[in-house]
Amino acid sequence: MKTSLYLGIDVSKGYADFCLLNAAREVVGKPFQLFDIDEDYERLERYLGKVIKENNTMQIYAAVESTGSYENHWLDFLYSLREKYPIKVARLNPLGVSKSRQADMKVQVTDRTSSEAIARYLINHADSVKYYEPDSYARYRAVLSHIMLLTKQRVQLMNKLRQHLYLYFPEILPYCRNSFSEYVLKLLELYPTSEAMAKFRRSKKNAIAYSTRIDWEALRERCKLRESLDTDELAEMMIRDSVRQIQDYSLKIDKMYDLLYDRLPQDKLKILMSMPGIAKKTAVVLLCVIGDVSRFEGPHQIVGYFGLYPVIKESGDGKKKPHMSRKGNVLLRKSLYMSAMVACTHDPYLRSIYLRSVEKGMPKISAICKIMKKMLRMLYGMLSNNQHYNPQIDVMYRERYEQRKASIIDERQVEGNEEFERCIDLAPISKKNAYIRKEQTSAAIQTRGLCRQPAAPSDFLPKP
Repeated sequence: MKTSLYLGIDVSKGYADFCLLNAAREVVGKPFQLFDIDEDYERLERYLGKVIKENNTMQIYAAVESTGSYENHWLDFLYSLREKYPIKVARLNPLGVSKSRQADMKVQVTDRTSSEAIARYLINHADSVKYYEPDSYARYRAVLSHIMLLTKQRVQLMNKLRQHLYLYFPEILPYCRNSFSEYVLKLLELYPTSEAMAKFRRSKKNAIAYSTRIDWEALRERCKLRESLDTDELAEMMIRDSVRQIQDYSLKIDKMYDLLYDRLPQDKLKILMSMPGIAKKTAVVLLCVIGDVSRFEGPHQIVGYFGLYPVIKESGDGKKKPHMSRKGNVLLRKSLYMSAMVACTHDPYLRSIYLRSVEKGMPKISAICKIMKKMLRMLYGMLSNNQHYNPQIDVMYRERYEQRKASIIDERQVEGNEEFERCIDLAPISKKNAYIRKEQTSAAIQTRGLCRQPAAPSDFLPKP
């Protein structure tokens, strides 16, 4: 009789630990360790061939944890063996493996036990594991990750530059409260301190002086009025160096965005950019992170992937206020937030949804998050059907949903509420819980079942 085997791989920097289990969660052979070199790849291939032959194996399921790219070599190698051996390989979320280990009451954490926990996760959650397929957008996401790193470093430099300017050139700070514009950076490169600005003279060489965005004469006079001017060459060097690094980071970031834009599928980018509020950079971020939209089963999955869903925690009488999840891609949420703000201003359809939500009492920031979720669901449909932005399609689906919701309202939803209230009075529940349940029942009666339902359906309650 052919059997299935489960191979857990705990990847570390430069090596990996392997543990093979059968369907009964018994260890097959001895756990072993291999290095991330070609010779050990060949040993692993010979080992798999031997195991398949000796155990009459029908299928080997292998898995690695996501470690931030250290697992990629093992993942690609095992995937390349699929034509030679009956093997499937998956990349697992470490959080799921950790929770599964806790559920199995495993306390010790070593490389060997970690590989065994991965194999046990494959057995316990066989229905939910998605097996690996090459992703053409993976390298683009790596570039996007590098852009995020450069952006953080640029922000750190800007914050440090503001500290220096507060000490040596506070007069310029009102002109860079939000960000450092290009003309302000050029000015600081020429005149990094108040003393240098006080000595400013108009000439053809300093073309920046003829900009109309700043009253240069007034700025120079304010610098002259300072009681003591700092004459520190080190301060000038620090400010100039910070300015040049910020400019270099900006050039690198813009160049990387341009390269990504040129290499990504242009038809997909055009579809994304057809939605109001989404420009070139936001479209690049969205497409890099989303990748092939077919990997999501539906719009609810893509919303969950980016953390745009409410987190609800209720236990007994205790309830916490729902809040948006912070999981998912941070850069995408930031980009989508700014796009939603623009869309709420310039797009009539999304603006109407935003205003309607605010009129109902929803906080403005929550209404914007609602628009973000709406935009992401619409983007899923646009990419799935290769269609440009058309709000009428969403209107059609909303009307169809309202009709379907109205058709499933059953008169039985309001039957038996009096009996349910009697059960509430008799049940040994807390005063707070009883009050909440009565309020829910009252709302269900008034709206004929359109609001939140009581805990037990009407046909569950005993008939008088």
